[in-house]
Amino acid sequence: MILENAEYWVRRYDSDRKGRKWNRVARETYQALRSASSLACQEAVEALRVGLHEFVMYRRMYLLDNGLGKREFEDRLRRVLEDMDIDTRAAELAELSLDSADIGGLSRPIMQIYFPLASGGDGGLDARGDNFDVGATKIMHFLFPELFIMLDSHVAMAFRKHYGVGFRQKPPYGYSVGRYIECLEHAQEEIRAYGPDKLRELAPDTPLPRIFDKVAWGIGG
Repeated sequence: MILENAEYWVRRYDSDRKGRKWNRVARETYQALRSASSLACQEAVEALRVGLHEFVMYRRMYLLDNGLGKREFEDRLRRVLEDMDIDTRAAELAELSLDSADIGGLSRPIMQIYFPLASGGDGGLDARGDNFDVGATKIMHFLFPELFIMLDSHVAMAFRKHYGVGFRQKPPYGYSVGRYIECLEHAQEEIRAYGPDKLRELAPDTPLPRIFDKVAWGIGG
């Protein structure tokens, strides 16, 4: 069980310099998005870009030699969010939480958000045209912090170790929307088994998926 020693891993994460910075950035990003008039407005797009940058996605976001900097990334992200009609998606998902949502029943709306954010090629969010799976899950978490976990190589290895989810141990790790949904289902099972209220006590005022991420990130690192 990933959450078996959750108290230890949360305390370790929160005492680490990088962990404290990421906690602050996450709080600031949530707040900016809550106050935004639309999840595709300039305020929201800028908050998402800063959040991604600080969560170490900048190597995938910019390609300065080709003129792809902060403004260009924000333009690409805005188009992706507008094309998927993110505010309509938000109306469908905003009140849902990972501990109680029907993840299997949400497969279609999850795909409708994940694929546009993760897809590579022209107009994609990766400056080099590659897939943007890790960044997609970070955006999804920032947009819906009570519902979605972030998935990077550390967290993926935790799911590989504990549940045999088919990630590779070395790049390319094999991210996909199917594996992401599988991880959401396992995370939900763990949160329910551990107890949502008990888990919240480890990091008050922090979304449950974010607390789960702290533990999984430590275990998989």
